[in-house]
Amino acid sequence: MMDSESSSDFEKVVQNTTEKLFALGSQPESFERTMKALASITTCLMSAGVQPIVVGGHAVELYTFSSYTTKDVDLVLEEYQKAGEILERLGFKKMPGSRHWYYEALDLPIAIPDTILEGSYERISKVTVGGEAVYVISIEDLLIDRLRAGVFCKSIIDMELAEVLLRSYADKLDLEYLDEAANSPNAEKNVYDEWIRLKKKLENKAN
Repeated sequence: MMDSESSSDFEKVVQNTTEKLFALGSQPESFERTMKALASITTCLMSAGVQPIVVGGHAVELYTFSSYTTKDVDLVLEEYQKAGEILERLGFKKMPGSRHWYYEALDLPIAIPDTILEGSYERISKVTVGGEAVYVISIEDLLIDRLRAGVFCKSIIDMELAEVLLRSYADKLDLEYLDEAANSPNAEKNVYDEWIRLKKKLENKAN
């Protein structure tokens, strides 16, 4: 349990975050507004010892500079129940029978699909928004995640997004890490095959 001083400090963070989210409601809907909201929510969760990591479509939107857009925000974090309680205190409504919360004034849906990151915690990216941090799955792990979704969901759009990420960050990616991640025990053979296909496609274009 928190001591009285820590509890008091946390209550101030919750109040401050609630006020920030309310104020954002007067701003036009945009990617920037969502990122400001996420930064404030992240600060609040971190003050309670919970680190949220942005994954999925919103991570793709961030890395592609909004050339791909989505309303949904997926967060991976430990202590799911504590995080859910905090979101509700901030004004989010829990969607019955799901891992989704919704903040109506910002038209902001947040989902917590998992408590364990499919990827490396050491590679997480930190994005600063208005002096606050937002943590995002690494570009390498996101690329593998899109390949995995493409293979298992037979999703053409996810396969295309994996290629977009590869082409956009080709000179910055850790290809050795990608080789290992795509061929890890947790990855099916088809994921590795698709990664090799994409890599060869990039190499052929370079030549």
